[in-house]
Amino acid sequence: MKWLTIALALLVAPALPAQPNPTTRSWNRPVDPYRIAGPVYSVGASDITSFLITTSEGHVLVNSGFVETVPIIEANVRRLGFRLEDVKLILASHAHFDHVGGHAALRAKTGARVLVSEGDAEAVRTGGRIFDPGGGGYVWPACPVDRNLRDGETVTLGGVAFTPRVTPGHTKGATTWLFDVPEGPRSLRVAVYSSMSVIPGVLLEGNPDYPGIAEDYARGFRALREMRPEVVLAPHASFYGAEEKARRLLAGEARNPFVDPGLWNELIDRQERAFRERLAEQKAARRGKVHAEVPGAVDPGARYLLYLHGRILEREGRRAVSPDFGAYELDSILASLAAKGFEVIAEVRTSEVGREHARLVADRVGRLLKAGVPPSGVVVVGASKGGWLALETAAELGRDDLAFVVLAGCGPNTVELGPRLRGRVLSVMDRSDRLDVSCESTFAAAPRLRGRKQVVTDLGLGHGLVYKPRLEWLDPLGEWASPAESAQR
Repeated sequence: MKWLTIALALLVAPALPAQPNPTTRSWNRPVDPYRIAGPVYSVGASDITSFLITTSEGHVLVNSGFVETVPIIEANVRRLGFRLEDVKLILASHAHFDHVGGHAALRAKTGARVLVSEGDAEAVRTGGRIFDPGGGGYVWPACPVDRNLRDGETVTLGGVAFTPRVTPGHTKGATTWLFDVPEGPRSLRVAVYSSMSVIPGVLLEGNPDYPGIAEDYARGFRALREMRPEVVLAPHASFYGAEEKARRLLAGEARNPFVDPGLWNELIDRQERAFRERLAEQKAARRGKVHAEVPGAVDPGARYLLYLHGRILEREGRRAVSPDFGAYELDSILASLAAKGFEVIAEVRTSEVGREHARLVADRVGRLLKAGVPPSGVVVVGASKGGWLALETAAELGRDDLAFVVLAGCGPNTVELGPRLRGRVLSVMDRSDRLDVSCESTFAAAPRLRGRKQVVTDLGLGHGLVYKPRLEWLDPLGEWASPAESAQR
């Protein structure tokens, strides 16, 4: 969705892959299944876990991984001598694409009932096409939810009682599952931990889509500390040292290494400490405000950022959703920019505009400068079509002392602007973007630019890079817009 004619390409772009980058693909390598304790088995991938709990009345599966994890799970269940068709319940730790991406396929294969906490149910039903506060945000196949569960609402199958404890924060309905299983002459309390990590880029203060996220995290940590599991499992194998413990178990170690009650507090301590540190950092940061227009009282000492959104919002409005890239999270983007200390000026364009809109943006810049804001205190940022508008604004202003940032926004129609471009221009794009968004040709045609730089990410997000606040473009933007950066270029 780039602008003008290029925007049409989005209509036929393929869906975002479930494992969009090398890191997530490395999590999904096939590994051998094994028994953990009692009737609990590991049937997932190298780091994306899935747990099979067998009972006399059918089986329970906790977490389905990516879409591509489903064949691994199916093969591992059969290798252990069980029938996938005997799975009666499918549960989840939290609604992110790497843990519920396979729910729909497994429900279809088994006929099992899908049970999800109330806070995550809508995300599962829509395949992640609603706002996800954890930031995982990649879409997956939508899956019907057969029952919404409340905190503490126990589900029993074959004499095993599964208790969901909602520990929100990572997602609104993140769930830690507790159940008891026999192991020799005794019973073991097992916890499948929800995860309480804070994904990079998530706002813990001033989050417009999750206003109480910090309070939910705090409440979740308090609930977790009341639990006393002896076997600690989690949605990522690395959380609980699964590879090393499995090696020791299969080597015949006399004491089951998965019986590790001390790990629980270590895990909670580690993630709560990271949460507290992130919260303190965000509290300490100077936070700006979001304005629809140049404020009446301009502060010459503030940094002002004019944000120009993508074309999809012109067509669908503030809550626009792309079938390929999901929701355009405008409010989160603006809040993240404000969290970096910018006074953000952003209007929602309600109809398609052309280069005449750049004159309006240039007028706003001129008003800020006239009010005493130095050029180093102003940056114009445009995403997708907004990037083209940002460059049109640069050409309209014709100043060497202003900064511009183009997020996946160049194209054939920006090359023709080259001879008129002035100032400093940063481009950020993802290598997998199928649209012609590189600014290199534009830079080559712009001899009068004072500074130019292109950052290429390898996230596998395509044009979806600009749909939500991501450190991969927020950090380069902040550096480019800083007064120190302006002085050295």
